[in-house]
Amino acid sequence: MLPLTAVPMLFSVVLLSSPGEAPAGGEDRGGTCSTDRVAFERDGAVWVIDAGAPARRVARGGCPALSPDGTRIAFCVASGRRADAGPDMVVTRPLPDGLDQVWMEGAEGDVVGDLVWSPDGERLAFVHREAPGAHRVRLVDTASGAVFSVPLARGEDAPSLWGLAWAPDGRALVAHDMRELVRFDLDGRVLQRVALPNLTGARIESVTSSDRFVPSPRDGGLYAYTGSVPGTARFEAAMHEPNTALFLHDRWLGRCKNLRLTGEEVTAFDPVWSPDGEHVYFTGYRDTQAREAYPFRVLRVHRTGRDLREVARGERPSVARTPRESCRPPEDHRTDNR
Repeated sequence: MLPLTAVPMLFSVVLLSSPGEAPAGGEDRGGTCSTDRVAFERDGAVWVIDAGAPARRVARGGCPALSPDGTRIAFCVASGRRADAGPDMVVTRPLPDGLDQVWMEGAEGDVVGDLVWSPDGERLAFVHREAPGAHRVRLVDTASGAVFSVPLARGEDAPSLWGLAWAPDGRALVAHDMRELVRFDLDGRVLQRVALPNLTGARIESVTSSDRFVPSPRDGGLYAYTGSVPGTARFEAAMHEPNTALFLHDRWLGRCKNLRLTGEEVTAFDPVWSPDGEHVYFTGYRDTQAREAYPFRVLRVHRTGRDLREVARGERPSVARTPRESCRPPEDHRTDNR
């Protein structure tokens, strides 16, 4: 693999705080204090929240990704070369504050997204959607400072990939093209293709580019995923489109054996696992919130479908572990749907 031309740029930043932000619900089912650190985006900014503490704004940008140890955050930023353009820069920053390092700045019209850290925290993968329409998977080696292209291709054209995620062993990545779930190694070799209907069965109406299939950090055969389903009458009257639900697929239970984790009154997308594999965090809201100017919440549910809780207002969550000593007993923001 040949490194791309990418010279890291450094500049100083000021850590911004946001007093008064509601603390996350953070007690586990056993009553012990959760140590999950959650990053999310809202109002064009990246926020971080620890259990029992107020959320704090840490950067301008979006699509946040926390390193597994919670000490670094990656995010995407729009350079502003075009007023209507999406994010085209990939940036990392130490937490709680520090210098930004720019790893990628795309050409005019390019867009970056789907930032995900490897399980060992040494590499950062993301999708680079180039202006002509090709989707490339890029890989940052944070030790060497190199940015590589993973040469995954189908025929003559690079595939359109969505929902990039790491396999638990850190040796492969997974993504989907709205037809198949594809697992491929870091040299671009396809290791497995699974037709999405073999995972979802008839439980969902369709899979879109906004859906994700994310393997559990504990079991590469256990996937949290989202897909289109009918909504309640209240939801469809407000949104004029199908709803999206959160499911769990376990390959050991057999083809199309899935557990729905969210009720029909809840919409769900952007799923990510907690580091221990016990909970799924996601963006969502209830049908009663659909008409709000900004309905999006970061929600958390146990992998059994129990104990649905609101963490914060925001979207696109990323989750890591935070030191036990920083955890304080939080207020209870339970919104159990069972």
